[in-house]
Amino acid sequence: MQGKAHGAPVDSLKVQNFNRQNPSAEFPRFTSLAASECAQLLHAIAKRLGLDAQSEPLVVLNTLCASARSLTSVDAEDGFNLRTLISGLGLKARAEVLVNWQRFDNIDRIALSDLSRHFDDIWYPSSDDIEIFDESLDWFVLIRHDGRVSALNLSA
Repeated sequence: MQGKAHGAPVDSLKVQNFNRQNPSAEFPRFTSLAASECAQLLHAIAKRLGLDAQSEPLVVLNTLCASARSLTSVDAEDGFNLRTLISGLGLKARAEVLVNWQRFDNIDRIALSDLSRHFDDIWYPSSDDIEIFDESLDWFVLIRHDGRVSALNLSA
């Protein structure tokens, strides 16, 4: 992937849309990471991928995309269940996952159960390219704006 669509992070628009459609429910809790935390993760991911820790974010993203295996039978727009996918791939996920929305400068932390349950309220097709991973950096699930899903297991 040469570029990256600028996705819409979990922001006020997504929260407002959720609240409008689910007036009696609360939007899942999430935390946006500070810029320093995002930078630390970017450096750690670069090193995990065998790149220089100071690699540019686009280089890290392109390496991640090139290294991931396309899951041709999975479509994020068609009955997608993130938790089932992660389990089916044999990935060991922590209770909380990280969602990268841009170039590792806009990352949210959210419970995997909440992200899986409310995936359609958080990931918007046609606009969001995201990478989902946990702090182990052992695995990544990449979801493109067109619903194509790829995965990378670095623990094997």
